[in-house]
This record gives sequence, C-alpha cells and structure tokens, in this order.
Amino acid sequence: MLNQAPSSSWIKPTNNNNSSSNDHTHRPRTQGSSSFRIKTATTSGRGMTAKEKERGEFLVALIQNRGLGREVGVVGIDKETGDCVVSQFPDTQTYVKTIHHLTVHPPSAILMVSRRSLHHSTSAAHPETDANSILAKCLEEVFEVPITMLERRYWNHEEGARYLDKLLTRTAVMVSVSTKYYALSACCALFKYLEERTQRFFIPRSLRIRFVVPDGTVMIDTETARQLELVVSLDQSKTKLCLFGLLNHCVTPMAQRILRMNILQPLTDLNTIESRLDAVEECIQSEERFFAIKESLKPLGSGGISGRIDLDKLIHLLISTENKLPDPKRTEGKIGQVLSLRTLIRSIAPVKDALEGTQSGLIAAIREFLRVPQLEEMDRAISETINEDVITAKGGIYSRNTRAYAVKADRSPLLDVARETYKENTSDIIELCNQLSGNVYLSLSYAFEVKACDINVDALPRIFTNVVKVKNGRAFSMMTLDLKKLNRRMQDSLNEVYLMSDLIIDELRCEILKHVASLYKVSEALALLDMIVSFSHLSTACRYVRPEITGALAVKNGRHPILDRMKDVQVVPNDVYAADGANFYLITGPNMSGKSVFIRQVALLNIMAMIGCFVPAEYASFPIPDSILARLSNDDDITQNLSTFAKEMRCAAYILSMATCKSLVLLDELARGTSPEEGFVIAHAISEELIERRCLVIFATHMKELTESLKFYPSVTFQHFKVDIGDEKQDFNMRFFHRLVEGQCEESHYGLELAKMVGLPLDLIQEAMTISEELAKRKLKDKQELEKDNVYRRRKICFRVVAQVKQALRHSNLPEEELREYLLKLQEGFVDELSQTFPELVKEGVNQAGDEQGTAAF
Repeated sequence: MLNQAPSSSWIKPTNNNNSSSNDHTHRPRTQGSSSFRIKTATTSGRGMTAKEKERGEFLVALIQNRGLGREVGVVGIDKETGDCVVSQFPDTQTYVKTIHHLTVHPPSAILMVSRRSLHHSTSAAHPETDANSILAKCLEEVFEVPITMLERRYWNHEEGARYLDKLLTRTAVMVSVSTKYYALSACCALFKYLEERTQRFFIPRSLRIRFVVPDGTVMIDTETARQLELVVSLDQSKTKLCLFGLLNHCVTPMAQRILRMNILQPLTDLNTIESRLDAVEECIQSEERFFAIKESLKPLGSGGISGRIDLDKLIHLLISTENKLPDPKRTEGKIGQVLSLRTLIRSIAPVKDALEGTQSGLIAAIREFLRVPQLEEMDRAISETINEDVITAKGGIYSRNTRAYAVKADRSPLLDVARETYKENTSDIIELCNQLSGNVYLSLSYAFEVKACDINVDALPRIFTNVVKVKNGRAFSMMTLDLKKLNRRMQDSLNEVYLMSDLIIDELRCEILKHVASLYKVSEALALLDMIVSFSHLSTACRYVRPEITGALAVKNGRHPILDRMKDVQVVPNDVYAADGANFYLITGPNMSGKSVFIRQVALLNIMAMIGCFVPAEYASFPIPDSILARLSNDDDITQNLSTFAKEMRCAAYILSMATCKSLVLLDELARGTSPEEGFVIAHAISEELIERRCLVIFATHMKELTESLKFYPSVTFQHFKVDIGDEKQDFNMRFFHRLVEGQCEESHYGLELAKMVGLPLDLIQEAMTISEELAKRKLKDKQELEKDNVYRRRKICFRVVAQVKQALRHSNLPEEELREYLLKLQEGFVDELSQTFPELVKEGVNQAGDEQGTAAF
C-alpha cells in the first residue's frame, strides 16, 4: 500500500556515485450496569494535523529540461487510490502551468533531480542548475511539502518506458508518451523510488495510468481559484460555502474527486460539455429515471467497511504487494477488501437497470461500461471462496468473527482446525466471565468494565489487576491473570486462522486482478454518473436552466450560485451581455453595491457551464475561455514582503503575460494601493492593453476618470450599480438596489454618504462635501469645452450595430420573418441613436414636431 506517511525513507540520499551519462543528440537532456461487563480495548493512533489534511495524496516526480526553454515532465501517483497521472508540457519561466497542474493533483511529497548529480555544479556557467533550485524553492513555498532529491540514475527515460509498458492496463497510452522523454524519466524515478525506498510493488497490467493534456482544459491559477472560492471557502470554517460544496451531492468518493478536478480544470471540448448537459437535462425531465438512478447509487455510499465504497482506493489496495512476511492484520484487511468488492459488484445491477432506455448518449455509454462480463466472473470467483452470509462490518467482535469465518469451509482442512481452536478459546473466555458476572458483554479484546459510581476500588478482590479509569473517568477497566492468558490464546488462534486464510485470499485476489482494467472502467463510469446525478439534483432543486455554449456571454437574471443557496440572503438577479463588439465591461458604483459579487458571479456561472451543470438564471450563454484570470483581493503578503500595491502589480503582470483573445479577465479595484494619479494611469494602460488583445474583461472600479478616458473605445461598455439618495438630513439616506444598469455612475458623493453610516462628525462631512462640489464644478466646466464627443459616439454606435449584425449572422436560429423584424428594429434604433449625435437635426426635428402640433391645434 502507498498510504504511509513519509518517514526515514524520505531522507535525501547520499550521492556517492556522481555518474555522467552521455546524452544522445536525438533526445532532450534531463536534469536533474453495576455488574461487570466486558469491553473493547482500542488502540489510538496519532490523528492527522490540520496541515497534513490540507496536503494532497499524490507522490510526484518532476523533472525539467536544461535548456533555455521550460519543458516539464510530471508524474504523480495517488497514495490512496493508485491513480497515476502522466503529463509533459512547455512552461513559462514562472512555472505557472506546473503549479496549476500540481494544484489539481495536490502533492504530499515531490521527487526532483539532485543538483549534485548534474554535470558541472558551477551555476554561473550553467544557469540550468539555478533554474532547478528556483523551481524547488517555488514548489516548497507554494505547497509546503518535502522535496526529495534523487541521483541521476533514477531518471532514465528508457527504463521509464519499460515500467509503463509493464504496468499499463491500456497500452494506447504508450502512443501518447512514447516521445515524452521527460515524462518517461519521471516515471522511472517514481516507480524506482517506490520499489527501493518504500518496498512497494505493483502487479503487471494493474495500474490505471492517464496521460493528461493541459491544453484541453481552462487555465485557472491558484490565487484565482482561492478568491473565487472554487473548492475552499475563504472562511475555511464554512467549507460548504464554495462552488465544490454547492455542487457536491455525490455519494461516492470517486465522483467527489472528479468533481473537484473538473472545477479546477473546466473542459474546453464542446462535444463533451454538450453531452453532459444532455445527460443532466434527461435526468431533470424524467423524474422517474432520476430517482431510479439516485436510489441505485445509494448502496455505494453505505456498503463499505468504513461507509462509502471508494473503488479507486479498493483497486489500489488489491493490486499493491509488499515484500513482507504474512501479517494477520494485513490478511484481515484483504478479507475486508474482497467483501467490499463483492458488495460493489452486486450493487451495479440496479444501476444498470435504472439506465435502461436512456436517450442520452453519455448515459448510454456509461451503461455499456457497466455491462462488462468480467464483473460476473469476479462475483462468481468470490462466491466460490467467500460465504454468502458474510457481510461487511465496521468493527468489534462481530467484525473479527466475520473475517475469521469469511472463507468457506472445506477449502482447507488446516483452516477448519484453526477455526475450531479459535471457537474453543472464545468459549473458555465466556465461561470464565460467566463465573464472575452473570451479565456479560463480549468485545474484541476482553476486559472487565464497570461504572465508576457502582464500584469501590479499594474493596475489589486481589484477583483483579490493571484497574484503570476509562471513558473520561466514568468507568473502571480491570483484568484477571486467567483472562490475560485466555486472551493471548484466543488471539494466537485467531492469527492462525488469518494466516491460513491468507493463501486462499491471495489466490482469489489474483483471479480478480485478471480483470482489473474492467474495474477501472466501472470506477470511471460510476464516478461520472454520480457527478451527473449530483448536477441534476441541484438543478432540479434550484430550478436552474441549461446554458448554451456560443461565442457570446449573455446572461439574463443570473444569480450568484453560492449566495442563492444561503438562507436569509436575498439575491438580486442581474443581466450581462458581452460579445465581439462589447467585450470590455467597466462597472462603477459605491461600496457594498454589489460589484465584487457580480464579478465572481460571472466566473462561477461560466465554470458551472463548462463542467456540464445547469446555472441559476433565466437564460445563459457562455463562450469557452482558454483561461480565467482574476485580480480580486486587496491584501498584502507579509511572507513575501509584498505591499498591497506590489502584490496587485505582480498579479497584473501575470495576467498580461497569460491573457489572450479567448481569456476571461476579472479585475476588482485595480491599482488602488498607490496615489490616485498613478493608479489611474496604470489602470488605463492595463485596460488599453486588454482592449487591444480583445479579451473578455469585467473591470469594477471607483475611478471615474476611467469612464472618461475609455469612452472613446467602441468595445467598452459602461455599467453601474443603481443606488438611491434620499433625504440629506437623515444620518444615512442611501438605498442599495444591487441592480446593474447601463451608463456611467453619476457623481453623488457615495463615499461621503457611507461615511455617515460609520459615525464620522457631520461638520467634517459637510466640509468634505463643499470641497467635493467645488471640484465637480471645475470638472463640469472642462467637460463643456469639449465638442468632439459626438464623433466618438457615432463611431461607437456604428461599431456596436456591426457587431450585433455579425452575432445574428453567426448564431441566430430565428425563422426568416422573425429575423427580418429583428433587423428592422435594429435599423430603427440605429437611426434614432445616430440622429441624437447631430444637434442641428435634433433641433430641426423638435421645431418640425412643434409646427405639426400647432397646425393640428389650428
């Protein structure tokens, strides 16, 4: 098994053999009651610390090239489930993709090439050595996990290919990785480390190894995922107040893992997204089918030894072998694994029945994955070895007896004799207990227990020893010398039963492992089905709608998905439309009006659509971005000695280095950490760059200067959150509507109104109001001197109309007559808006209307 914490085997090895192999030119180089009763004696281990719980379960081997480029090979294996992920990709000098990949597959430890084993250790002459050090330090800071350096002999791509060819259940993966020399080198290091350092081996053709291509997913960096609260709430005490907590109605751990991975890496393949949406829609429209599938999955959530059945983890335990002597505890675990597998196999038949007659292509494919004949062969092999009346149990004497009598009788005469001995020893213990107390309760390891209020310890006979307080002092536990002897004899006989059962169970496991590839298929199918049912459950309960995948962002009455599920929170729906002609949203409004919530809402809805879930809105259409880039927080970073402004500038530089025309960029109060003048010019320059790249940008700001400097760009759309200013004599007279409306935010001294709410002196506020009004008059005077605004307005109107016509041409499915009416209305609106930019025509139209009214009156 791989579920051991790193111990002394993780110590950095001493490199006494600094070999230097010659690299071939045809491949890249790698671096490196008051009466007595009997109780259970339990053993308590050290619980996991909070830091350990935050860490992942992947043991990761990572290697990069030694050239100027950044080609990284990463291989990770889940220590709980045995899921192995292989990947190789080009990265930037900041290792953004590497960190993102490890965020999706969180490591518990990382293996890298030892710097001592690299050719020439002089960093000045060989900068690749420094690059390896930078990557190691970066990973240590980000993930806070130990990094083990391995000698160069561990990293061999040819031996790595042999490992994969030996362990793969799907040989098609070799086609993808045959030329990925860094990934193959990492495979060699990973499996050689497991064999030499931890004594872990795998049966041939037993591992599910996946080659992951990062290009098929949406890029979401770690900080963006944290600020959007995708898998963890910013208030970590409320872990369900995040997107994962909202969507997670899964009953199986496999589905929870795939859901988390999909949230952090949404899909970009349109056919896959549409097939998931079709499956969710069928479950919603057919309530009978939905409840049938949901009920059929319930046994998987309660049929295991520890509750839910984790098939991935179960497969990993079945295929793992250790070079150790037989151990009764391990034998007991093997029996429990077989019992859990039998429960799962027999729980699949109701699932297949519930999927009959489906119209969804994805659900039909899942049904075919579950129709593997190998499951019947495994069930038959288990039935020939394991008693039918044996069921899984969580613990205690019943659990031990279940495992002791799990193998059928007559399979081994020696096993039958060992069981008879165990039965006689147990009877002797019961007879002894009956002599001392008429009210006996049997447990795993035998001891006498009595309530503290019902006993005088000093008056106990000398026969009782080891009198100790238990259960927080509410009871006493004690033993006798005869009971200790009988306990030892009973335990020895039970261990003998287990050891006799070990060979039979191993034979059964070998028979099962012939069909391990089928188990992997079943695991994937059940996980995907469970996730679809989870989406359907949420979409039905909250009346979500199916999103469309187009080239435009268009949401009508969209709601923040997390706030929408919170009690005592009234969510105000809002609209958003952004396409080629209007892809830069500049949003203004006072504090607490809803700007930050709206920005996060757009991103969360888009992610929900990309993973195949319905969304909270009346209508929703989304593009497929290649990345979601965000700068949402305004806090500093003491650990890295970064002020608020320095941190947001570093984030802005990262966004500019990654943004493309398909990116979704979210900016909240950019450049607020410096002076207003510098903040404005920086924000304007960044905005211009993003406009030029034609990114889809939603920018929330208090800088009203940006509304003036960016109004000449046709693709910029101004929106603001509506508020109402009431009686100025009141202490606080501002009313928030949390409603997004078109246009720029009017100057109404929002900050001063909010200052009243916190109790600032009124004379101070009045003085600030006077100064603010004087400054506003000066700005108005300067504004009236500009006469060129109408020219820019005309250009913007024309640009928007052209974009709307193109959008109708590309994505409209309207009948011909309805399309003609739409274009006529668009034409009329275009003429009306354009005429307003010609003052002489407006004046002439007013005069003509007055003349017509006068003639009619006459």
